[in-house]
Amino acid sequence: NANEAIESHSLYGNTHRFYVAGSKKWLYGTGKFGTTLSLFSSWTSGNRFAYVYGGDINNDGTASNDLLYVPTDGEIDAMVFTPLTDVLGNVQSPAAQKAAYKQFILQDDYLSGKRGQYTEKYGAEQPWWSQLDLRILQDLYTTPGKKRNTLQFSIDLINFGNLISSEWGVREYATTSGYFQPISVAYNGNSPTYQFDPSLTSTFQASPDLPSRWQMQLGLRYIF
Repeated sequence: NANEAIESHSLYGNTHRFYVAGSKKWLYGTGKFGTTLSLFSSWTSGNRFAYVYGGDINNDGTASNDLLYVPTDGEIDAMVFTPLTDVLGNVQSPAAQKAAYKQFILQDDYLSGKRGQYTEKYGAEQPWWSQLDLRILQDLYTTPGKKRNTLQFSIDLINFGNLISSEWGVREYATTSGYFQPISVAYNGNSPTYQFDPSLTSTFQASPDLPSRWQMQLGLRYIF
């Protein structure tokens, strides 16, 4: 019942986040120069998302809000799958789709724990992700005294860990919209038919987007 008020998770806001920050400044050249090194790291739980059907299984006119029912292996055997042509032009038989769907559920901790049940609204969570940022400040004091002027150069390395190793600082997503549709359904009276792409073998994929890449920013500031 889509109109029943049920307590559920929010789509927005990460559940947990830990921060660690540190900074150290060195003065040298009789106080004419200064170098500051700062590190900022965070470890954050992933975003929430919901497993839904790719289609309108309850025939209410909306094709993206029907929470997924996680069938048992026996129930998958009884489901009606139709042949699917994949991106390579190969036709995937119903038997191949059923076998692949069973394996997909098995590899997903959340789905494998919900066999014979419906998934929850935003009940699933993307993997935790971490990020390490580095800032280097170089000060050049142009005039002595308490009100001395300073020319400051800065280098910011965002997601510095990814610069060290391409496997660090990479975020994994099932979806960026909050709704993950692993299986397609077509409504036909009381006999829905399904399609599952066997190439989908893992729930989470490494994101190629900018937050998973290191970035560098240069700055120049005059302080007086």
